[in-house]
Amino acid sequence: MNVAEVRIERLQVSDAPALAAFYNKLSPASKRTFRPVGETTTDEVCRHIAIGNAGPLSTKYDVVAWQGDDVVGWSFIWNLHEPEPVFGLAVADACQRTGLGTKLMTAVMAWAREQELPRVELTVVTDNVIAQHLYEKQGFIGYGEFVGEDGLSYYRMRLDVQDL
Repeated sequence: MNVAEVRIERLQVSDAPALAAFYNKLSPASKRTFRPVGETTTDEVCRHIAIGNAGPLSTKYDVVAWQGDDVVGWSFIWNLHEPEPVFGLAVADACQRTGLGTKLMTAVMAWAREQELPRVELTVVTDNVIAQHLYEKQGFIGYGEFVGEDGLSYYRMRLDVQDL
């Protein structure tokens, strides 16, 4: 995969079926570390996510990476009206370790700076070392650990966006 050929675009309502297909094709290992909408999703759930990106009162900022007609990555900042919005990132299994995660994250964090968000936080499974390194390279700092409802151990990480 050539990351330079991937298009990064803001999620649109019409993208819901492609986002659902992307999410549902993630391997169990990928879903273990990224489950913002559960084990599987539907076009309707993804449509509601996209609606949250619309208008001046949007509560979400989602971008998708397109390779041809297929979504191969998804990144977001949700809860935009909260003191610490939440960041998320997923890359199709076949596209992992290609730089796509960095490209997605860079795009989302550039938007966060433009919006003057003060801080963004995330959670990452403690054994997901590759993701932790990516987040640390982008400036995220760990500040806590907890056990999730799924029984997995997680780190909490935050980024002071304006320090970028």
